[in-house]
Amino acid sequence: MKTLFDRRKFLKTSAALAGTAAAGFSCVELASAAPIQVPTVDKLSMRVLVDQQHDQFLRGSTVNGVVHEGPGPGRSGDARNVLHNEWGLSLYLESQRDQEQRTILLDFGYTSPAIINNMGLLKVDPGKIQAMIVSHGHIDHLAAWSAFSTDTAAFFRPT
Repeated sequence: MKTLFDRRKFLKTSAALAGTAAAGFSCVELASAAPIQVPTVDKLSMRVLVDQQHDQFLRGSTVNGVVHEGPGPGRSGDARNVLHNEWGLSLYLESQRDQEQRTILLDFGYTSPAIINNMGLLKVDPGKIQAMIVSHGHIDHLAAWSAFSTDTAAFFRPT
C-alpha cells in the first residue's frame, strides 16, 4: 500500500510552517508589573503553629536583636493533649508599625486537627486573624485550609 504522505516530509513541512507562523507573530510582549513599596514594620512576631517538630526543651535566646522564645512544654493542663507535629507548616504572624497591628496566618499545615489543637494550646485566637496567606501550592502548606472554611468559621470576624 502506498502512503500519500511521507512521515519525514510531513514533519519537516509542519515545522517549517510553525516557524513561519511564529516569526510573523508580533503581538508578544514582555510582562511588566508596577513597582511596589514594601512596607516596613517595627516589630514582627512569628509563632510556629504546625511544623515537623517542636523542641519543648529549647531555651529562649537573642541573636543580633532577634528574640527567640521556645514553645514551652506544649501541654494542656491535664497533660494528655500535646502539640501535634506533622509534615507541613503553619505560622501565626503578628506585626506592628507605630500603633498599627496586624495578624496573619501564613500557611495552614497538613491536617485541620493539628492546627486547631495547636492554636488552642498556644492560645492563638482565630478570631484575631486578619489575613491568610498560602506561600505556595504544596499540600503540606494548604491542606488544613478547610478547617477555616468549616470547623472554625464561627471564630472569624466578618470582613
